[in-house]
Amino acid sequence: MTLGLVGSSVAIGALILLVGGWGAWFSSSSSRRGPAWALDQLQRFRSLPWVIAAAGLVAVLAVEPLWLGVAMLYVAGVTGWLTRTVRLRLESFRRTYGEFDPPAA
Repeated sequence: MTLGLVGSSVAIGALILLVGGWGAWFSSSSSRRGPAWALDQLQRFRSLPWVIAAAGLVAVLAVEPLWLGVAMLYVAGVTGWLTRTVRLRLESFRRTYGEFDPPAA
């Protein structure tokens, strides 16, 4: 399937907006709800980079231009790296210092 320059640009732009929007929602919500909520959400959305990578792989194999699929794989890689890094640091903090939020008095 051939998308052309405009179609491919719209597709990758939409993906970037969706991932960026999710990141903004995650960041603003975790600042209000705390690190325990953030860790829970990161575990819940753990498959997000894999879904993007699968779509990127399909695009590499089935869609022209090739750069669309490569760009999707790049977005998946960066998303996976960022979410994994934050999740591992939150888990390390919790293992070292215990639960994030003190119990309600």
